[in-house]
Order: sequence, then C-alpha cells, then structure tokens
Amino acid sequence: MEQFRQIGEVIGSLKALMVFQDDIQINQRQCCLLVDMMNRAYKTIAKEMQQNLRFEEKSTKWKVLESPLRELLRIIREGEIYIRQCLETKDWWVKAIRLYQNSDCVEFHIHNLLCCIPIIQISGSVSSTKQEQRLADLLLKNLSVSGPVEEKLLPSSTLVSSKDYQVRRRLGSGSQYKEIQWLGESFALRHFFGDIEPLFPAISQELALTHPNIMHIFCAFTDEERKECFLVMELMNRDLSSHIKEICGPRKRIPFSLPVAVDLMLQIARGMEYLHSKKIYHGDLNPSNILVKSRNINTDGYLHAKVCAFGLPSSVSLPQKSNSNQNGQLPVIWYAPEVLADQEQSGNADNSKYTEKADVYSFGMICFELLTGKVPFEDGHLQGDKMSRNIRAGERPLFPFHLPKYLTNLTKKCWHDDPNQRPSFASICRILRYIKRFLLMNPDHSQPETPVPLVDYSEIETVILRSFPSWAESNILPISEIPFQMFVYRVAEKEKSNISQRENSESGSDASACGDESATVDDPLPSPSERRSSASPETMNRRMLSSKKSADVKPIKQPGTPKGRVRPPPMSSCGRTMRMNSESQLMVMSPRRRASGHVSDSELS
Repeated sequence: MEQFRQIGEVIGSLKALMVFQDDIQINQRQCCLLVDMMNRAYKTIAKEMQQNLRFEEKSTKWKVLESPLRELLRIIREGEIYIRQCLETKDWWVKAIRLYQNSDCVEFHIHNLLCCIPIIQISGSVSSTKQEQRLADLLLKNLSVSGPVEEKLLPSSTLVSSKDYQVRRRLGSGSQYKEIQWLGESFALRHFFGDIEPLFPAISQELALTHPNIMHIFCAFTDEERKECFLVMELMNRDLSSHIKEICGPRKRIPFSLPVAVDLMLQIARGMEYLHSKKIYHGDLNPSNILVKSRNINTDGYLHAKVCAFGLPSSVSLPQKSNSNQNGQLPVIWYAPEVLADQEQSGNADNSKYTEKADVYSFGMICFELLTGKVPFEDGHLQGDKMSRNIRAGERPLFPFHLPKYLTNLTKKCWHDDPNQRPSFASICRILRYIKRFLLMNPDHSQPETPVPLVDYSEIETVILRSFPSWAESNILPISEIPFQMFVYRVAEKEKSNISQRENSESGSDASACGDESATVDDPLPSPSERRSSASPETMNRRMLSSKKSADVKPIKQPGTPKGRVRPPPMSSCGRTMRMNSESQLMVMSPRRRASGHVSDSELS
C-alpha cells in the first residue's frame, strides 16, 4: 500500500507539472505521451486492485504486489526526472544538444513501464487486455512519426572558440578521451587526428544512432585543414570493469544482487540488439567497453549501462592496440573460439571478429563476470597462446559457487562452441525480461527455499520461435510488443509445465500400479496393530513364506485347474493387495522408489 501511495504522489506531481506543458520547449510530445501513459497505467492498476483486492487483505494478498510496485515506483520517478529536465529552461542550449535526438522517453522509460505493468497484473491475478491495446496504440502512433535524421558536421571553431569551453582531465589511459566543460555542463570528448573525409560515413552513421544503452554522439566538429575531429558524448562515471573491481575489493565480494546483475545483462543485451539491427557488429565487446553511471535516484545499486567503442575505428591516429586492455586483461578471454582460430591461421581475425555470434560469445563472458565478480580464467595458470588453444578446445570458466540454473544455462548457451547454437540478442532480451519478471514475483530469491522455474526459458524461446519466426529476424521489434511477448512466454511456460506434470503423474501412477517387482517388494510402514504383532514367530514365518513364493519364477498349478493351465501371478503389484493396503493404512514410499523420481497417485492426492 505504501508503494502505491507513493506512486500516486509522483503521478500527482507530474499532473501539476503538466499545467505548464505548453512551456516545454524540448521533446514536448514525448513528455506528454510519457505522462499520459504513466497516468493510464496508474488508473488501470488502481481499478484492478479495487475489483480484485480488499483493504483488509493488505497483510496477505497485497504482499505479492510489494516488489513489482516498488519497481514501478522507481520507473515513474525516473520518468519524472526526465520530464523536469525537459521543462527546465535553464541551460537551454545544453539540453538541446543532449536531448534533441534522444530516444530515452520511448526506449527507456516507456520500455521499462511496459515491462513492469504485465508483472503487476500477473502478480495480482488480474488482466487488462484492452488497456494493453490502448497503450500499444499510443506507442505505435508515437513511433510512426519518427523518420530519418540528417546530420551535419560543424566546424571545430564552434566548440573550441566557445568562451566556456574547457578541458578538465583525461579519461582512461589513452589520449583520445577527455572530460570537458561546455555550456555549463560536463561532457565526454573524443578528439583524434587523421584523414577525416573517409570517416564521414562512419561518423554520420553514429550520429544517427540513438538508444539508451549505447554511447550516443551528441554532435561532431571537424577541421579538415588541421585534420582533426571532435565528438561530444555523454559523460559516464567509469567502465564496468573498473566498477566491478572497486565493488569486489580484495575480498572478492559478489558485485551485484541478482536483480541488479540481470538488469545490467538486459541493458547490455538491448544495446547490442539495437546495434545488430543496424548491421553494426562490435568485435571487441568486454567490460572495459561498457560504461556505467549511477541512476539519478537511490535505486539499490542499479546502474545505467551503455555500450561504447563500436563502429568508428577505436584506434584512429593511435598505434596498434597492445595485447591487453586498459585494465590489464588479455583480450583473448573475450574472443570467441572461431575468432581465435581465424587469428591463429591468418593473423587477422576481422572476418570472424565482426559477427553477431562472436558478440554473443563475448556477452556470455561478461555475464559470468557480472554474476560472480571474477574475470574469466583469472584463476587459471594458462596465458597467451596456451589460453587461446584451451578456449578453442572448449575450456570455459567454472562458476565458483551455486547460481540459479536459469542464469548459468543462458550464459553457457551464449559461449557455446558452435556459433549456430548461440542465441541472438533478441532472444537473449526476451529471456532476460522473463527472468526479471520471475525475480520480481519471487523477491526472496536469496533464501535457500527459493522457488525455481519449472521449465528452462531457453527451451521456451526455441518453441516460441517456431510459432513466431519473425521474432528471430535481426530487425528490432517495437517495444509495444513486449507485453504480448511476455504473455506468450507465460502461456508457453504454463503449457510446458502442465505437460511435465502430466508425464510425471502418469509415470508415477504406472509405477505405483504396475511397477517392477523390485518396487513391490518394499513393504509400506506397518500400522500400529501390525507393529505389535510383527515380532511373533508366526508372523515372521508367514512373511518368509510369502517372500519365497513371490521370488519363485516357476509356474504353480492351481488345485483343480486343467492340466497345462498356468496360475496367474500374485496380485501384489497391480491387484487387490495394493488396493487393500492403500485403504487400510498410510502408504509411504520407500527410499528406493523415491530415488526413481516418479510420483504415485497416493502422493499426489
């Protein structure tokens, strides 16, 4: 209830701000759309809660909504900060540069909102198909107005001759990246020399890219006479590798909680999904080329991640790359086996390096570090050529402690030897969204008795792609399809788990009714009356004779039966005796039967 009340306060604050919506000079329609969707989402949830919950149930039924509502509160607060930035008139030029081509409204805030709403509806056992359709229609209208953007490269004097332009410090170990102060705001600047004209297509392409999980170039300045180029970008706190190293410390603590790690994995996968949809392949994806910064509000360790160092050559005007990155890690540990094999044979891995599946392999290694805090192979004694040979031979990092199988399975599929067996980033994003849903619906995931998914999400993805082959294409799908995708996942999960339960039930009932003789020899626990008489010599003799008869395989003639007719075997396995036992006393499975994994009808009842 407290989270829902706080969400209402933020919605009220946004409504008050929108009194001045005509004064919004940057991204006005995006802000109005975002407020409208947040308001509609709040009303929908309120209506469903009113219909399905009672106030006196707040200590029981409401509990399951706490974690999803907390997530929704965080998303709406981040949206409020975005709208306030667009409304604020101070430093107008800075905001125009930062936000003129910004897609955060749709690709970040509305994406997160649409991911969260179905989770809340499922958690409260509610459904609002009409509302989802209205939200999707609104979003599609907004997406349809987006078109191609024409970029211009401005003269460098526009930047360097500005009165408040100031270089503050170098970023990283190289000389290309600097932090600058310009128009009263801090930016990251990439400054390099060389023949600029051949780079115009690459620079123009990067200027056209816009996604919340890739580094976006706000503007570019060139001086063709001096052969130099300036690219102004968002300033991030640090790279992911340095951040993990600082958090883990000498004690090698786990860097992130499971929800935060999965959120980072999803952000990186979304950035790569966007790049691949533009036919841009990274080729050097590793934690040093992922920049992070803390969110604007206190979000329990959640970070904003952006993929960088793609597209435009990262070594323009610089000597050839060294054998290790800026954090002293060998790049070989991030490269796929086929890349290393190509490098071994030809000395040049560019043909295999810039592929979709090579990037997926690198992503799998990043997932390993996010989940464990350990650099892949850091405990190994092999380096250089030996490390390369072992990776090509199939060696992979070992998870140092127990982690949920649904995460380790996904990671292992990403670093599979066969590139064709690795999932696409579109599939990875769908799986991670559903894992995120599972974690939100089971907030006590750190407890030993935590429930686990009944099916493997990678298997669900394989089944779904047969029904929706267009989802396997490299073209990125609009985020308005996310609620439907999560609904399809939920249907497939329930169907697959029902099939598994039926198979287990049928095999268990078959084993209990007509199982092998070894299963029927084990006696159930005796009743109290049997327990008292079991020590008598007569009882012992009867049991010995009974077991001897059941073990004898020779046919026994029934007195008075025709010659040659065989007497049927005892009915202890599937006849009257078992029914009498089940009715007269509690049937308890023996250890030998339990080990088989089958479940009998008596256990299910």
